[in-house]
Amino acid sequence: MKSFGQNQENTPFIKLVQSPSEASLRGLHSLSESTVWVSGSQGTFLRSIDGGKSWKHGSIVDSVDFRDIHAFDANRAIVVSAGHPALIFITGNAGDNWELVYENQDEKVFLDAMDFWDGNKGVIFGDAIDGKFFMLHTDDGGRSWSKLKTAPKALEEEGGFAASGTNMIINSSGQIMIGTTEGRLITSDDQGRSWKWIQAPLESSKPTSGIFSIATTLEAALMVGGDFSDQNGMNKNAAYLDEQGKWRICLDKPPLGYRSGVAYVPDTAIAICTGPGGTDISFDSGKHWSILSNDGFHSVSFGKGQKSGWLSGANGRIAKIYIP
Repeated sequence: MKSFGQNQENTPFIKLVQSPSEASLRGLHSLSESTVWVSGSQGTFLRSIDGGKSWKHGSIVDSVDFRDIHAFDANRAIVVSAGHPALIFITGNAGDNWELVYENQDEKVFLDAMDFWDGNKGVIFGDAIDGKFFMLHTDDGGRSWSKLKTAPKALEEEGGFAASGTNMIINSSGQIMIGTTEGRLITSDDQGRSWKWIQAPLESSKPTSGIFSIATTLEAALMVGGDFSDQNGMNKNAAYLDEQGKWRICLDKPPLGYRSGVAYVPDTAIAICTGPGGTDISFDSGKHWSILSNDGFHSVSFGKGQKSGWLSGANGRIAKIYIP
């Protein structure tokens, strides 16, 4: 294993684990320090239950890119493809077999992110078609999916970024939160029956910029993004929710570049964000950031109650992040 950051006592650090894949890995769901599911290009899935010492891995359909994965436990998971065709597969036996539960050959359909309220109810967000975001919902744990007829309206050419599967999340209060290419934060408090939105302060003036990832706790929230065509650009690339409920740009010590994924360390004010150019850490719920490692990834995830998380990125790279 290769370590990054300051590997000292009481100092967070990142350690690469041996990966059997060379795919671009954007789908990531950490269940615990030992159990993690990963997905990516070339139809790739990976699963480890021993902290990355060994992996079950394979290709479900080698022509698609599974940019999001949701795991319920060590045996059951769902993958969603981005691009054409739109495919959703589910496994109940740790990836030994995958069942196709949804297929859409419409070339306009592009699915970005998936999340669940519980073991049964979930939602998938996709880019807009004919002025309305394309969304799916399930009530049976992902075994069947239906179009969400009450999905929100979209602005012209507005979509989402399928960069880490976290431009849409369901927060701890059950609220759906969606970040878009136009910098809008769209929310629903009633499982998608009605919607409201605000203009977030992140950079969104170009088609390559907007909100890429959102994370929340019971007391705090933050978002990251920037411009993926400017890897080192720091202009309006992170924002946090202040004590008055207003979104504020991180002007003092923002992340050092475009960032595609963000997550809180559970039950703390510590947050981690990552992108191709590096990985940053905040100790104050995203108000100020410092570089943790120049090694970059696409996605970051922590299991519930876990102080050790996971990162996944290009060329099959997978790492663990340790928070003492």
